[in-house]
Amino acid sequence: MASDPRAAIRNIPLGLLIEPGQDLQVIAPDLSRFALIAVAFPKFTDGRGYSQARQLRGTYGFTGELRATGEVLFDQLQFLARCGFDSSRLRMPRQSGCLQPAGGLVSGFSISLGSA
Repeated sequence: MASDPRAAIRNIPLGLLIEPGQDLQVIAPDLSRFALIAVAFPKFTDGRGYSQARQLRGTYGFTGELRATGEVLFDQLQFLARCGFDSSRLRMPRQSGCLQPAGGLVSGFSISLGSA
């Protein structure tokens, strides 16, 4: 008997990008389906992503990877970890020199670099 191809699709880890101001209650029932949620920071001065991370972890109990993306600065990494983020994608390549001493900055926090 052939296996159902839809069963394999159900087991593929899913990711989600959340923009600032997005209503988390809308996605709350489906959070368990996501292995990764990326929270967008359109400007480094926009703090709504911190609140969204706290809500995802505390209020909604999200246990998957929580990644900060967009205009995230190296100086913000400890604050991101405090709010529940596991990883960050630093957009600004000029900050790459700061990453060398970052090993002991936040234990278990993953950092990647990107141009976009």
